[in-house]
Amino acid sequence: MISSLAGRFGAIVLLIHVVLLPALYFQLDRIVTGSLKDMFVTEIRTYARIVADELELGTPQEPEQRTRALLENVLLSGEGLFAELVDGGKVLHVQMVPGEPAARFQAEDFEFGQGGDDVYYLATPVVRDGRDLSLRIGFDERPVVQQIAEARRRILLSLGAYFVLALTLAMFLGRRLARPLTALQRMSRRVADGDIELKLTAESRIRELRNLAEDLERMRSELVNASRRLQSEMQERMREVEERQRLEQRLEERRRLETVGTLAGGVAHEINNMLVPIQLYTELALEDLDPSARVHADLLRVLESARRAKRVVNDILVFTHEPVDKVLVPVDIAAVVREVVELYRQLEPAGVSMVEDIAGDSLRVLGDAAMLHQIATNLCANAIQAMGESGGKCTVSLAAATAEETDAAGLPAGRYVVLGVRDTGHGMDELTRQKIFEPFFTTRQAGQGTGLGLSVVHGMVQSLNGVVTVDSAPGEGAVFRVFFRRAG
Repeated sequence: MISSLAGRFGAIVLLIHVVLLPALYFQLDRIVTGSLKDMFVTEIRTYARIVADELELGTPQEPEQRTRALLENVLLSGEGLFAELVDGGKVLHVQMVPGEPAARFQAEDFEFGQGGDDVYYLATPVVRDGRDLSLRIGFDERPVVQQIAEARRRILLSLGAYFVLALTLAMFLGRRLARPLTALQRMSRRVADGDIELKLTAESRIRELRNLAEDLERMRSELVNASRRLQSEMQERMREVEERQRLEQRLEERRRLETVGTLAGGVAHEINNMLVPIQLYTELALEDLDPSARVHADLLRVLESARRAKRVVNDILVFTHEPVDKVLVPVDIAAVVREVVELYRQLEPAGVSMVEDIAGDSLRVLGDAAMLHQIATNLCANAIQAMGESGGKCTVSLAAATAEETDAAGLPAGRYVVLGVRDTGHGMDELTRQKIFEPFFTTRQAGQGTGLGLSVVHGMVQSLNGVVTVDSAPGEGAVFRVFFRRAG
């Protein structure tokens, strides 16, 4: 705060007032206190003189009751605590509270506040019939002390209000003065963030600020010209680097795919050797069975699974050849997903509940029905394996979505249908998440997974011009989302 212009301005005003306000307070206190004391002393002396004059008009033969009445009038009409008339050795004394011990006149207490007894003593000479008498009165100082305390409180409040107002005004003026600099700073940051066409100006009547803005604008123009030249050279070099990296990446992928292809070819032959008798004997059994037999439908599912397994083998070979352009046709993905969910519901994985969440029935995408079926099957299998023996919930969803612009995952703008598979398993850390689509990468023990499932999904999604993303964290499960181009 104190490093800003407004803060510095306020700090200076604060320091000035910290020095000046105490001196101003003590000076005002001295003036007000002196005025109240002088006013009090002047009033009571005038009043005492009037009473003395009335006493001088009396005669020796005057009744004592009249003199006492005059003295009592002093107590009733002012702040008097006691009054007495001294005539030689004779003293006529009256006081404010009868019955209490008689107040003593202090012959040396003639200053306000002197003596510490809150009483101001006054002695006034009275001449009656050539004799010298003395009128001695004691006045209560406490009302004046209270007035002085109240005056001090008001002075403090006034000075405090003035201090707050001055500090507020100083901060306001500081911010007002800093506003052109702040605007110039914001424009400079926008230029630094890439808005290089923005001109730097300062709307201010201060000549130094205008000169600063002109110098910065001249510097910006020179830097922009130099930056454009450098960017042109860097873009040319970046294109060369990207082309080299692309060629190196294709070479690396070709080598990796050659390794995968060698294994996939051997696996494909072995699996086909096992699938041929399964498919053949199933077809023979179906020919011998009555279509109304209960086992007939089960054998049809076995035959369909064998055929689908054969297609899976063919899909694995995607990694052994260059990508081949497929003719994509509109496919009802909702029907495909429902078939996959129904299949896993019949299998009844231990402790796993399959949940279907399909938003609408007219969800058609550009793709291949067999590939879509295999993508959904592999994702569900991966989710079930991730939950393991502890079980959980696997939610398979379909929903329409629209991308307004290309996002960080590389999803182009357009209309999509999103296939989502969510599990409540153990989740993945960031390092594992970055490797899950690599062939043969798996976190499972030997014999529990080959590491081809998600890599096959990734290859198929790319061949269908789709995008697959995954969100996961340790202990929070995982969510796979596949974006397919919507048909129509």
